[in-house]
Amino acid sequence: MSIATEDKHTLQQHPRVLTDLVYVQTSPQHYLVKDTQTGRYFRLSAAVVCIMQSLDGTKTPDVIGAELGLNVASVLYTVDQLARLFLLETDTDGPEQRKKKLKSQRHWLMRISLLRKDLITTDLWMDRVYQVLRLKYVFSPWFGVALLVLYTGALLLSLHYQEPIQKTIETMTQWNGSLPGFVVISIAFDFVICLFHELAHGFACKHFGGKVQAFGVGLYFFRPVCYCDVTDAWAFPKRSQRVVTHGAGMAMNFFLTSLALLLLPLGASIHWLWTGIILILLVACIRAIINFNPLIRLDGYYLLADLLGIENLRQKAFNFLFSNVRRLLYKLGLTQIPPAQQMLRGNFREKLIFLFYGVFSISYTTIWCTTLAISYTHLLDRYLGPWSWCLLYFGIAVVIIYPLWTRWEMNSRKHRAFHKYQLEHDHLSSK
Repeated sequence: MSIATEDKHTLQQHPRVLTDLVYVQTSPQHYLVKDTQTGRYFRLSAAVVCIMQSLDGTKTPDVIGAELGLNVASVLYTVDQLARLFLLETDTDGPEQRKKKLKSQRHWLMRISLLRKDLITTDLWMDRVYQVLRLKYVFSPWFGVALLVLYTGALLLSLHYQEPIQKTIETMTQWNGSLPGFVVISIAFDFVICLFHELAHGFACKHFGGKVQAFGVGLYFFRPVCYCDVTDAWAFPKRSQRVVTHGAGMAMNFFLTSLALLLLPLGASIHWLWTGIILILLVACIRAIINFNPLIRLDGYYLLADLLGIENLRQKAFNFLFSNVRRLLYKLGLTQIPPAQQMLRGNFREKLIFLFYGVFSISYTTIWCTTLAISYTHLLDRYLGPWSWCLLYFGIAVVIIYPLWTRWEMNSRKHRAFHKYQLEHDHLSSK
């Protein structure tokens, strides 16, 4: 029984799951599955893992469905999703081919806005630094108390210097000949702060026994950055360990911001030192606020997902929203494809979280991008005239409308796939 999907993707007659997968049960209902060849992690339900472990290359999906007491359409849908994730064995694809296919699958907008290059693929150097600097004490409760005292002192100092700080920032951000120089220096400071931020993630991961897969540099929306691959944190058994690992970067940002504030009295009488401290303070503070925001996929988002105990929160929230819109369209007779019920699963708490997070995330991104685009348009209007508004509409289409349409299409493909397999199952059952 071989079924071709709408995009010419053909399911194997006797599918076989990859043999190098590692399964770790994190709760009675969920497993963490690691692809050891590509370093990818997946949080999957126990039902999906049960199907995966039955895919030994000798059974057809209908046989597996009968053995497990499952609807054949559900088995076919699961096999299709596993194939799209490159978790099934094929005659042609080895580990390197899978990596290339995964890279080519990324959206073109992400390929040009997120470039990265691994510089170090071993973490032995981090082991040495961790031991030499005795960083284990950094993760003790007493050090956490010391950080809170430092943050409080820095906050009080910022209130004392609030007026001169505001005047300096207003002077630096004026449109004059000095602004480009300040921008270049700020980018350099941002890169250094990013380096410490990522090292904090890395050493937190090492502290709890994880492995740092890679350390490198890249361009994130054309901004130079460092990165530390700490995907091993997903395998930590305790939620507190994951929270500390994902929050270590933000703690480092607040630490650097506090240090900059504590240095303000030293630079009060030296103009260049004062300006440099304010630049560091501004960059570190902005980076800390952005990273703390849970509505974008940065540290704040992963912290929120860990605290709520919901993996892939953003994707699930968007799928839930779009699936409910599809259900409404189906009831109104505007689409012929019924919504797949498994796309609407979840208890009342989860559905409420999906609803609020999805609405707030889409609204925030839309408002923020539109406001930023309009501000730049007014700035460029004096140079480009009407063309600046053309750039505005183009930017909104590329950054907001197109990604939303892409997510809608991805959601639609899942509904169409399940509907197709359900029809196939009904057709076979009627024979």
